[in-house]
Amino acid sequence: MQLNREATSFLATLLDDHYGMPLTALVPVMTTEYRRGTLVNPHSSERVTADVALVCRDASSEVAG
Repeated sequence: MQLNREATSFLATLLDDHYGMPLTALVPVMTTEYRRGTLVNPHSSERVTADVALVCRDASSEVAG
């Protein structure tokens, strides 16, 4: 997924204004995988969402939880 022009501009402004840093090239460095389930109360607007089988990976490691 790539940031659109508006998101890139927002990030560049934020980094410059708050940290005095330029926006450099953005590249993916981590991936996440998960299964998501949502329970919905049909009689109100309540709902609960739970993520399970979460896995985070980078180039050298993997963490599951």
